[in-house]
Amino acid sequence: MSSELEVLKQRIFELEAKNAELEAEKAELLKRIMEENTRRDVRVEELEQKNKELETRLAITLDQYPNLYREFSSENFDYYGITDEKLCPLCKLEHGDEESIEGTYKAGSYFIKCEQREIEMVA
Repeated sequence: MSSELEVLKQRIFELEAKNAELEAEKAELLKRIMEENTRRDVRVEELEQKNKELETRLAITLDQYPNLYREFSSENFDYYGITDEKLCPLCKLEHGDEESIEGTYKAGSYFIKCEQREIEMVA
């Protein structure tokens, strides 16, 4: 009976040690999850801010050049098409249908350009 008690005490000791180990792993995992969530939240906030800037940039461009429309945007560029009018609002020349107007940031400023002319947009 005494040996069974010793075996049970040993088993309890082993299980308590394993439990402490698992609790430490759980705490580390929770810490990593919280850090990842914080990084994700910061990234979401950055993307939301960038989206606001992009929407503002688009609105300014379209306000200044109402005969442009946004065709599509990528990470680094915006592409605009010319509405029914044939003349480019930037250079006042006629471009082919495949030519679009491109917008991009350079050195902290936003520029739109066609094949003939580049203009810095002022907010």
